[in-house]
Amino acid sequence: MHRRTIVGLAILAILAASGVALAQAQREPIKIGVLNAITGPLAVNGSEINEGIKLYWEDEMSNQVAGRTVRLIIEDEEGKPDVALTKLRKLVESDKVHVVMGPVSSAVAVAMREYVHERKVPTIITQATANNLTNEKASPILFRSAMSSYQQEAAGGWYVAAKLGHRKIAVVAL
Repeated sequence: MHRRTIVGLAILAILAASGVALAQAQREPIKIGVLNAITGPLAVNGSEINEGIKLYWEDEMSNQVAGRTVRLIIEDEEGKPDVALTKLRKLVESDKVHVVMGPVSSAVAVAMREYVHERKVPTIITQATANNLTNEKASPILFRSAMSSYQQEAAGGWYVAAKLGHRKIAVVAL
C-alpha cells in the first residue's frame, strides 16, 4: 500500500472514530484545520510544516481522499497559547473542521488539550513535543506524528548510563 493511501485512510479512520456520520461525510469536504505558528519566533517551523501539509494534499492526494475533497483551513497560532485557543475555537465552532493538525509549540498544545478532548475533535500534533500529551494527559482523540521530548533522550540516556557507566552528564543543545 502506498504511503499516501495509508495517510488518507488514517484520516478517514480518525473521522469515523470521531462520529462523523457517513451520509453527511459523503456530501461535504473534509475540513482540516491547520494551526501552526506563521508569525513570531516559531514561524520558520510552522511555515515549513504548513508547506509540507499543503504539498502532501495538493501534489500527492490532489486535495481528496476516498473521492471526497479535502479543504485545508490554515490559522496562525503565533506560538501563543491564548491566540491558539481563539483560533482553535474559530476552526472548530465557525469553520466546523473535522480534524486539527498542529501546533509547533508545546505550550500551545498543552493549552489546546482540554478543548479538543472535551469537544472530541481529533487532533494530530505536528511538532509539539510535550510528554504529558501522550502520557498522563493522553486522549483517544489526540495523536502524535512527531516525537515526544522523552523519545529524544531515552535511548541516549540508557546507553550513557548502562554501556558507558556515566551517572551524570550535561547536554547543551537547542
